[in-house]
Amino acid sequence: MISFKEAPNYNLKNLAFLAKYLKPHKKDILVFLFFLAISTASIMYGGRIVRNLFDSTQTQAGLAFIKSVSIPILIAVVISSLSIFGRYFFAGKLGEKLVRDLRDSAYKHTMTMDTSFFETHKTGDIISRITADTLVIEIIFVGTFSNFINHVVLFFSSFIMMLYISPSLCFLIVLLSPLVAISSIFFGRKIRLVSREIQTKAALISAHVEETVNAIQTIKAYSHEEVSFREFARKSREESDLIINRIRFFGLSKALTTIGVFFVITCLLSLANYNLTYLNITGSQFVSFAYFCTLAGYSLSELAELSSSIYRAAGATERLQQLFNTHPLIITQTPVTFLTKIKQGIKYDNVNFSYPSNPNKYILKDISFEIKKGQKIALVGPSGTGKSTLFKLLLRFYDPSVGNLYIDDKNIKNLDLHNYRNLISLVSQDPFVFSDTIWENVRFSKLDATFAEVSKACELAQATEFIELLPNKYQTFVGEKGVRLSGGQKQRIALARAILKNSQIILLDEATSSLDAESENLIQRAMEKFLKDKTAIIIAHRLATVTSADEIFVLDKGSIVDRGSHKELLNRSGIYQKYAKLQFKL
Repeated sequence: MISFKEAPNYNLKNLAFLAKYLKPHKKDILVFLFFLAISTASIMYGGRIVRNLFDSTQTQAGLAFIKSVSIPILIAVVISSLSIFGRYFFAGKLGEKLVRDLRDSAYKHTMTMDTSFFETHKTGDIISRITADTLVIEIIFVGTFSNFINHVVLFFSSFIMMLYISPSLCFLIVLLSPLVAISSIFFGRKIRLVSREIQTKAALISAHVEETVNAIQTIKAYSHEEVSFREFARKSREESDLIINRIRFFGLSKALTTIGVFFVITCLLSLANYNLTYLNITGSQFVSFAYFCTLAGYSLSELAELSSSIYRAAGATERLQQLFNTHPLIITQTPVTFLTKIKQGIKYDNVNFSYPSNPNKYILKDISFEIKKGQKIALVGPSGTGKSTLFKLLLRFYDPSVGNLYIDDKNIKNLDLHNYRNLISLVSQDPFVFSDTIWENVRFSKLDATFAEVSKACELAQATEFIELLPNKYQTFVGEKGVRLSGGQKQRIALARAILKNSQIILLDEATSSLDAESENLIQRAMEKFLKDKTAIIIAHRLATVTSADEIFVLDKGSIVDRGSHKELLNRSGIYQKYAKLQFKL
């Protein structure tokens, strides 16, 4: 996996990354270019109007003079106005489509990442890249892109016309042009670097807000609201200072560029006043040249202003590139196998595992055991001994550092991930409940489920009783992360979700730890019926929930230190017997 810090260098070349998202919209690009060409031509025609206007003043007067110039000006203005509308509309439409596709791709790519990615990157930073950075690109493409391209075309078109009218004058302008360009180049680099820092600070602020909202109860319990605010204010102030710096650099760039442009124009006028004959140019040609020179100068000044936004887009694009350049470690290896039904069982073969963030510390050591189809086994032992990690390996959230896992003698690395995970249901100690209705939360595991199927699953999970007491029953919104539900209610919703999925392998990780003894007993009896003919692995600290397991594995310090039935383990001294004496008062 590539870290975000190892991405390409920050520069305008990053914008080339967006090209592949423009390819599907060639029609809109062509229409935009058509209106751009018409708009540019109408403005370029202004040079001809100015020239004719100058000539007319020398030969005509009064009403005839007005008629001779008013109609061409009116036609040029109408054409220019219509083409500007078309240019803006299709540029905005193109930008919106580009960003929509970019945002969809970023979200879809993020969904392919494995668990380690989300554990090693801040949630707020990931969210910022998918939402805030794409929003920056959207705003700039819809509002700035059209103007930027327009002024680039106007600048070069004006330069060509200047070269056509008077190569010698154009050469003099080129000699003076570094006075205009030097400030744009100097401050452009500073704006680029500051923009990058601003994007980073914005991501840190987003991450801080996300973390604060998630930890609000802990923050309030420790009366740390002021501490959290001071940290937020510090980050916000740092971003604000950077933005003010960017405004300062941008203002200086704009001012110096404008001064340079008008200095060049002043030199041009002074030269004309000196001797037009020497320049081998007529008065009308000079007026036309001055028009195009002013137009080129104006475009250059606008480009200096727009470059700040373009650099912001480059910075946002770079951050998205960093996301796209990050790839999952967990992939299906060839030859790919599709498994629809388990016939034999599960096998852990000499499994050793350490988390990528701490590769020298092994969480699991020399784990080997088999679970036959339809068998129920339990994992017990102290916290931190690797019980939940065994589930993560079976779900392929991680791969073993050493050893392999097999289903029906097939290495799970060769099983299609999507297909394989459909064979497994997981109920964790702290299940995730979506910000939606109870109906949608249960139906999450089977989107085409009927009401009868959902209600039956809830009944088995002992959830029907509390659901029926709610004002909107199954259509009750549970709040963000199920904030309106108790821990026990969330566990019952998660159990109902797993029951509805009806997978062949069931993983229960302290699935009833938040329930009272009576509710737990009712669920245990219901689950015994549901788990019939299913392969189940149960993690529990309450031994009463695993006494009926076919076999119990006792883990300590990442290794299996004992195994057997409840009765067999009770008769042997060790960790299990110690737990049993404490819980059963033996």
